[in-house]
Amino acid sequence: LALPSLLAVFALLYFSAHARVGLIGYDECAYAEIAREMELRGDYIAPELNREPFFEKPPLLYWTQVLGYRLLGISPAGARLGNGLAALALLAAVFCAARRPLGERAALLAAALLGSALQFAGMAWIALTDLLLSLFLVLALACAHEAFERDRAGCAGGTRWFLLAATAAAIAVLAKGLIGLLL
Repeated sequence: LALPSLLAVFALLYFSAHARVGLIGYDECAYAEIAREMELRGDYIAPELNREPFFEKPPLLYWTQVLGYRLLGISPAGARLGNGLAALALLAAVFCAARRPLGERAALLAAALLGSALQFAGMAWIALTDLLLSLFLVLALACAHEAFERDRAGCAGGTRWFLLAATAAAIAVLAKGLIGLLL
């Protein structure tokens, strides 16, 4: 009950500004326009900005924005929906990863502290690639940790957890590029 309540509070905080505040800065505007053009062209593989190829970033953010546009319309709220959901998922991932080694209370506190950090909250309000990268890196690390713990304890399922970790790392590459592999 504590985690769903915490996520509900942060959802109100993160999503309250999505529709009221216009797009901020060159990057957020450019990414939102790329996603808009993808949706209008029906081409979700080759990103373009003003009809010119734009391969500065991998496509995961654009894909989340296209889904946001389909749900909320082509708007700042639609462009930011994926980031807000990624922020909530990251808080849940931190809680789940920390619960067994630290206990439920400490895991909840860790998620609450992360969620209330000004930089984190700010990133949840705008559509940039950083939260998607962070989410999938945390998932990769948490799944790898579980795989190694299962292997060390002689329990089954370690390979599945390792494959989940590898999948999360691959999605991190789709979020921000090769930095996902390096980290």
